[in-house]
Amino acid sequence: MMIKVKHGPSNEIIKFKARVVVQGFRHRQGLDYGMSYAPVANATVVRVALAIGAYLDLDIEHVDFTQAFLNASLNKELYVSLPPGAPLLPPCKAWRLLLALYGTIQAPRAWHLEVKRHINTWGFQDAGFEGTVYIKQEEDGTYMMLVLYVNDLLIFHNNKAKSEDFKDYLHQKYKLTDEGDLKWHLGICYALDRENKVIYCNQETAIDKLLEKQGFRWCNLKHTLMTPGVHLTADDCPAEVDEARAKWYQEVVGVLWHLADFTRPDLQYTTSELARFSANPRPSHEEAVKHTLRYLA
Repeated sequence: MMIKVKHGPSNEIIKFKARVVVQGFRHRQGLDYGMSYAPVANATVVRVALAIGAYLDLDIEHVDFTQAFLNASLNKELYVSLPPGAPLLPPCKAWRLLLALYGTIQAPRAWHLEVKRHINTWGFQDAGFEGTVYIKQEEDGTYMMLVLYVNDLLIFHNNKAKSEDFKDYLHQKYKLTDEGDLKWHLGICYALDRENKVIYCNQETAIDKLLEKQGFRWCNLKHTLMTPGVHLTADDCPAEVDEARAKWYQEVVGVLWHLADFTRPDLQYTTSELARFSANPRPSHEEAVKHTLRYLA
C-alpha cells in the first residue's frame, strides 16, 4: 500500500492518495512480462514545447488522467497474493490481475500504448522525433500539439472548440481531471505573458521544501554556487561506503538535478560536478552540497 499527500503551488494539500502496488521487483522477464519500455517526455521536450507555444501564441491546457495505469489491460497472465486487510480466500488461491496495476513492470508501456491508440484515432500524428509528442494540423488553420508525461497531458492549441471536443472524447474513454489553463505541472509553477510571448516558470515550492527538509531554511547565505578556488576530487574517499551519508548525498543531488533540468540552468555545472561523487562522497563533497543549499536559500 502506497500513501501520499499531493501538494499544490503554495505547498497546500490538494488531496490524499492511496493505492495498492504490486511487488514488481519479483517479476521474471519473459515469464511475467515482455517488452517494458515506455517513452516519457524529458525536460528538454517540455521546454521546447513551451517555447513553441509561446512563440505561436497558443493556448496551453493541462489534463490529468486519474489512475492512468488501471485503464490498460495486460498481455500476460499474472496473479498476486492478497494485500493486508483483504477478504480471505480459500487455500492455494490468489487474485488474477485483469488490468495493469501500479507496480507491474509492463504497466507504463501498457498505458502508453492504450492512450496513444486513442490519440491517434482522433487524428493526431506522432511527431517522429519524440514518442511523447503528437501534432494535428487541419485545413482550416487549426493547430494542436500534445505532450504526454505518463498521466499528465499538455494540450497546445489555437482552437478552443476543437480542444474541448478532444477533451470530451478523452473523458468518454477515461476518468480525468481538467486542470484548465496551465498553471502547475510536475511541481513547476507557470505564468503566461501572452502579450510579450513569454512563459515564466519557477520551482520555488520545491526549493523551499528541500531547504526545509535539510534544515537550511534559515542559514548563512552564499552568493556563489561553489567555494571559489576549490576543486572537488575523489582523493581520500572513505574505503568503505557510508550508506547513510551516500543516501543523503544522492537525495539532495537528485533534487538539484531536477531543478537544473527544468528551471535553474545556473545549477547545471555545479550539479554535474557534485554528481560525480554520489557513489562514495567524502566530507568535502558534503560541504560543497551544503554550500549550494545556502546559495539557494
